Amino acid sequence: MIKGLKIYISCMAVGMAMVTASCGGTKTDRVETVAGDDFDISPAVGGNPVEHVAEIDSLALNADDLDAHGAVAVLLGYARIADDAESAHQSRKRLVTIRKFVDVYDITLSNNGDDMRQAMERARISTGVDLKALADAYREQLSGEDEAAGVEEGEVAPKAPADSVKPADQSVAAVDSAAV
Repeated sequence: MIKGLKIYISCMAVGMAMVTASCGGTKTDRVETVAGDDFDISPAVGGNPVEHVAEIDSLALNADDLDAHGAVAVLLGYARIADDAESAHQSRKRLVTIRKFVDVYDITLSNNGDDMRQAMERARISTGVDLKALADAYREQLSGEDEAAGVEEGEVAPKAPADSVKPADQSVAAVDSAAV
């Protein structure tokens, strides 16, 4: 109950921060004043990102609504989770996390190109993490995984054939109606 209340309060705080950031000022002013150099997602999710994956996923589900600062914080959280999964030899968790990272990266860069590039540069300076290089490395790893699994780029999994077995009652019904 208390954990749920903490999560709710954290989400409300992030929501209020986003609403406050979106009010007034020019777009450039807003990025500079809201972003700052603190990209730590821990306060928004209630602690260590590795222990609060669900909260980061919740923020990522609304990637279209994230400002550049929030998007960079989510990406840094995912990068930390992926690193932790790699150290714990949890390859499946790592692959899932880097897929999420790439999805959020693509969406937010598409929606907020210039602001996102500025925020990523500030994050690189303040944290030492180059999100663009990380996204490129993750894409390469994912394509290697897809190749190993035998999936080619753009390939769609083969469709299951339609029912290949003719229902028995259709043939019986035809015989019964002919006999009458």
